Amino acid sequence: MNNERSVSIVRCMAEAKDDEVMQAVTSAVDLIGGCDNIFKGKQKILVKPNVGVDHVRLHKGRQIDLTEPIIVESVIRMIRGCSDSEILIGDGESLELYRKLGYDQIVKKYPNVRLVDFGVEPYEPVVVPNPVMFKHYMLSKELTDIDATVSISKMKAHHAQGATLCLKNLFGLAPKSVYGGIRIYLHDGLVRLPRVLVDLGLIFKPDLCLIDGLVAADNFEWDGPPMEMNVILASYDVVAIDTVGMQVMGLDPKADYPDYPFFYHNNSLNIAREYGLGDNNPENIKVLGYPISDVKKQFEVKLFESVAAVDREFKQKGKSQVRLYRDMRSKFVKEYNGKYLAMGDGKPLWVVDSMDEAVKRFFSSMEQGETLYFLIKVVPEEEETELLDVYEKCL
Repeated sequence: MNNERSVSIVRCMAEAKDDEVMQAVTSAVDLIGGCDNIFKGKQKILVKPNVGVDHVRLHKGRQIDLTEPIIVESVIRMIRGCSDSEILIGDGESLELYRKLGYDQIVKKYPNVRLVDFGVEPYEPVVVPNPVMFKHYMLSKELTDIDATVSISKMKAHHAQGATLCLKNLFGLAPKSVYGGIRIYLHDGLVRLPRVLVDLGLIFKPDLCLIDGLVAADNFEWDGPPMEMNVILASYDVVAIDTVGMQVMGLDPKADYPDYPFFYHNNSLNIAREYGLGDNNPENIKVLGYPISDVKKQFEVKLFESVAAVDREFKQKGKSQVRLYRDMRSKFVKEYNGKYLAMGDGKPLWVVDSMDEAVKRFFSSMEQGETLYFLIKVVPEEEETELLDVYEKCL
C-alpha cells in the first residue's frame, strides 16, 4: 500500500457513461493502493455520501450539490470485492431522498447493504477521543459500532470553510432533531463549526475518502453555479484529500481566519493538524495521477449576506456573552435548567424548551434584527459536554 498521505486525481468527464465513471473510481482507488487491506476484518462499514438535503440539481445529467450515486455504487462494488461486512449507506436525511436518487435500486444489487437515515432516534452519546469542542455527540445508535468509514463528498465552495469536502461531509451525521435545522447549535458564528468537524473526524476517522468532482458547485454550497471539474479524487487521509481538493479549487488549504476564504471561521484543516488527524501541508502530500496544475480551476467563495455581520467585534461580544453565561450559570440553572438560552448583548435574549423552538426563534430573531451571539443548552457545570474554555483561548 502506498503512503497514507497520497492523493490520486483521475480525469472523468461529467458526460461520461456510468460504467466509465465506475472505472474512474476504481482507478483512483487503485492508484493509492486499493481497498483490500483497509476493509479486511471489518464488520460494519459506514459509507457516507453527501445527501443531507433534498436539493437535487443536475448539470449534464450529473448532480451539482449531492454526491453522484454511481460513485457510491462504485465504492460498494469495490468493498464487496474484498469484504462481506455489513455496509450502511446514509446521511441525516429521510430515506425518501435516497429513493429519489436511486439508492434503493443500488442496494438491491449487493448483499448485506442497508440505507439508513442517521437523523432519527434512537441516539446514544459517542465520546470524542481527545475532544476539541464537545466531549461527546448524540448520534444514531447505528453509528456506535461502526469500525470503518468511507467519506464520499461533493466538491463545493462553502461560505464558512472555503470548501466542503470529505471532513465537512461528516457534519451530516449530527442529527437535526438534536442540533437543530441546519444544525444551528453547531453551525455558529463563534468557534464551534470547524472544531466540531475535527471532533467528528476523530470519531469517524475515514479509512477511505473520495471527492466527486464531476460537476462541482462554485460560490456557495447550495445553489452555487455548476462548474465542470471532470475529476475524481481518492485518498486514505481525510486531511490530505481535502488539502489537495482545495488546491484543485484554487484555494489555499493553509489559510485561516480572517484571510480569504475563511471569512468568519477558522480553517478546520489547521485545527485537524494540531490534533493529529492529518497534515495539510501540500509539501508533505504525494499527488498521483494527474497533477493539480492540469485540473485546477479557480473557485470564487462568496459570503452569505445573513452572516456578513460576523466580524471581529461580533466575536469579541460573543466571547463576553460566554463569560457572562459561565459567571451566571448557577442562576441560569435554577431558572432554565434543560432549556435553550440565547444570549444577546449582556443579557438573555430568549429561552425556549426545545431545539425545534430554538430554530424558530433563531430565524425570527434574524428577521427582527436581533443579534444572537451565543446559544447554549443550560445544564449544571458537572453535566456540561462543551469545552467552554475554547472561547477564551480562540477568540
